[in-house]
Amino acid sequence: YSAGFLNPDTFLLRNSLAQVRAVATRFFGRLTSLRFGGEYQHSTDEFENTRFGGTNVRDGYEALFTETDLYITTRLVARVGLRGEHSNLLDQTRVAPRVSLAYKLGDGDQVSFAWGHFYQKGDSLLRWRGQFAGDVPGFQRAEHYILNYQYIKKDRTFRVEGFYKKYRDLVTTLETLRNDGTGYAQGLELFYRDKRTLPGVDYWVSYSWLDTKRRFQWYPLEVQPTFAANHVATLVLKKYFSKIRTSAGFSYSYATGRPFYNPNRPVGEFLTDRTPAYQNLSVNL
Repeated sequence: YSAGFLNPDTFLLRNSLAQVRAVATRFFGRLTSLRFGGEYQHSTDEFENTRFGGTNVRDGYEALFTETDLYITTRLVARVGLRGEHSNLLDQTRVAPRVSLAYKLGDGDQVSFAWGHFYQKGDSLLRWRGQFAGDVPGFQRAEHYILNYQYIKKDRTFRVEGFYKKYRDLVTTLETLRNDGTGYAQGLELFYRDKRTLPGVDYWVSYSWLDTKRRFQWYPLEVQPTFAANHVATLVLKKYFSKIRTSAGFSYSYATGRPFYNPNRPVGEFLTDRTPAYQNLSVNL
């Protein structure tokens, strides 16, 4: 509170969403299939602000999509899809192609690759600000490349995945709202779970490495965002004692430090400071 008034940046926000989705599937033989359908969403964002008063931002979002599971051989399957999206609020239409391939190597393991375009609207606050200024920001775009290997057999699971994602048309807010932001994310994820080696013990280990930079929102440079950690690891172990119907376990998590904003830094050193590493040890019975 300041002089009896709410801060101009303080507001109440209520979101409501109604969604309808329908999918139909046509089978060709035992495995190959074709799916097609549509989706409609009606959203309302209600804002109340002492400076600007009450404002409602409404959007009708429509989408049509089709995809097929095509078995090229008994080991190789392709999924090809196409999605069209339209936002009445943004007055924009986008078409998103998507393709994935999976090949079964042997008994329990397979390798897969996926590529596709994905579109997303800015968050509620940006849509409200854009409507107030008469310039609602448009769709943001991401292009994904994902390579995956997975092995599941006899209570053991191993998965490794590498990915690269390119971001375009991100919303920036430095002066006016614009879709001129850019960014990327690339990384590696490892996961191993074993319920067989140790009697009555279930444990899993996961690790992820992430390299990402974005110029979006109020960022003056393309830098690592504040929510991203370069390295994250987790170890979980559970033991069940059937005679006394009791389970015991522990988990340990570790994450390297994340960037944070230091106003004493010059623009060229934006988000170069790091928080301490995060560690958590939990024991349960």
